[in-house]
Amino acid sequence: MRDALVDAGTPRGLSRNRRFAVFCGARWVAALGAGLWAAWLTGRHDGGAVAWHGVAAELPSPAIWLLPWLLLTPWCGVLADRLGRRGLLAAAYSGLGLAALASAWPATGGATAALGLSVTATSAGWALAIPCQTALLPRLVRRRRLVRANAVILILCVLGLVVAVQGARMLPAPSNIAYRLDVWTLLVAGLLLRGLLSIGGGPPRVAGSRTPGELVAGFRYALRHRHVGELLGIAALVWFCTAALCVLALLSRRDAEAAGDALGLVLRSAGFGVLAGATLMTLLDHTVRSEIVLSWGLIGVGAGGAVVALGHSVAGNAESPAWLMSAGVMLIAGSASAALLSCTCLLQRTVADRFRGRIAGLRGACAAAAMLAAAGAVSLQNMVRPAPSAATLAVAVLAIVGGVVTIRTRVRRSVHDAKLLFLEHLNDFLMRILYRFERIGPSTVPRHGPVIVASNHRCSLDPWILCAGAPYRRISFLIAAEYAYWPIVRYYVKAIEGIPVRRGSRETGATKQALRRLQAGRALGVFIEGGILPPGEPRRPMDGAAVLALKTGATVIPAYISGMRYRDGLIAGLLTRHRARVRFGRPVDLSEFAGRSRDRAQIRAATQKIYAAIQALAPRTAFVPDDEAYRPATALPLETSV
Repeated sequence: MRDALVDAGTPRGLSRNRRFAVFCGARWVAALGAGLWAAWLTGRHDGGAVAWHGVAAELPSPAIWLLPWLLLTPWCGVLADRLGRRGLLAAAYSGLGLAALASAWPATGGATAALGLSVTATSAGWALAIPCQTALLPRLVRRRRLVRANAVILILCVLGLVVAVQGARMLPAPSNIAYRLDVWTLLVAGLLLRGLLSIGGGPPRVAGSRTPGELVAGFRYALRHRHVGELLGIAALVWFCTAALCVLALLSRRDAEAAGDALGLVLRSAGFGVLAGATLMTLLDHTVRSEIVLSWGLIGVGAGGAVVALGHSVAGNAESPAWLMSAGVMLIAGSASAALLSCTCLLQRTVADRFRGRIAGLRGACAAAAMLAAAGAVSLQNMVRPAPSAATLAVAVLAIVGGVVTIRTRVRRSVHDAKLLFLEHLNDFLMRILYRFERIGPSTVPRHGPVIVASNHRCSLDPWILCAGAPYRRISFLIAAEYAYWPIVRYYVKAIEGIPVRRGSRETGATKQALRRLQAGRALGVFIEGGILPPGEPRRPMDGAAVLALKTGATVIPAYISGMRYRDGLIAGLLTRHRARVRFGRPVDLSEFAGRSRDRAQIRAATQKIYAAIQALAPRTAFVPDDEAYRPATALPLETSV
């Protein structure tokens, strides 16, 4: 319900969403501050250039970075559900700016303990910011725009980090200036979020639960909702494989200076990979289902790891080729960014709003635990000292196996077999990317039992549109015989168990097949207007849907297809650019006509009622023919789809 209110009060496009623009500005400025802080922390200057090979020996242990994240993010998620998320995020950014002042102590010759304290405080600040950011975004944009919104934010964050690091290198004295800029940028980010509070038009603030067991309730929510727990586990697997493979890619360099060069190469390649993955997700937006991207993202991480392992094995005792390692890391980072973006969007859509902060906190804790496990695995690898290619290949195989398991699990849980599930995913992708398909409102087609989906007819694509609107049902259609045996169409007709029918023929075989399908509990699509008529011609409903419904007692679901341009012929309709929309209505009550399947007048009245329900779903007021304009079907026993 809250998400529906957000969609109703939010602009359709991200470019016209003022709240999202301010939120993006704050995130970019915060990323700029994080980049300046990282540039100062790693800045050990030798003639104005950063000596990356000396960083590894001087930076604190990864535990100092990740342990606060692991321990605090679940509790910070509780705060994100209890308090106002915008105000809490603004306070987190401002607190990060103030915590960055501790960087001045090491910069002026302070002890290493001050550096560790600064790192720990910064990690704790981001542990508070991340759950607020993740839980707040679904309140600012529409559900359909979550993929693009998350991808745009990721692109801005990466660009902010790049601008900060490159800008810090050009400063005359970065060790004294970068941290001051860091403080100011984070304070500005906090002020921007405070400005977000004053922008109206948004949904009301969530009043979260205030019981003492809120954190336990978050864990119970993740355990009871299988989908949420699985997404958290997959995200942890992606983080583990990505971190381990990127670190293992550094093992191809043996001396300290070469290792520093490899670190720079890995960072640059990872940055380009993340930008490429986020850009691809921005372009695809909602055209590809997030579950599919998640599975293939894991496989892509494994493929990138295989490329890195190939680089290790090709080099032998020499150093690995730089271009091969760079390509592998780019593939790893791009696939991981796409998978993690999809996982985030699925959690934002699936989790109830009152639990989003806690689940986002658990996701952050899973990421920290996975990276700690990756650091431990790499340390163990250094102790055991197997071949770098073997360790890299093992992690790559783990990622590929994880992707394959997710695909097999989805196939096993699907109501369709593997072939039909593939066709359903392909149809959904093609309808969205080629014809800009969108379902308006929920699908009311029952998951089980006999059902007739009665719809208007505008284009030869209409059967594919209805299948994309209700992907969980195998909807059969009556297909014109002249099209049903085309090479590609024939495969589709066989998959959906279509019923070929000859135009102008009075044969009853198609009618009997349709009756048997409904009596077996199947779904049947019927275009009540018959063939495709040019605009302006009167549209008269036919009796086929009413006859089948009264004889079998099947549920009748009205559907209205809009946004389709009229083209004469199957090929012309396929090659035309449409903006396809479908809206399903509530079941049509035909109980008053029960037992009157042979009464012609009652059949006509039932047809009129079905057609009126279809026309009521039109985006604009549509003409509903009266009894005088009504003409029953005489040429065909039932309606054909094309």
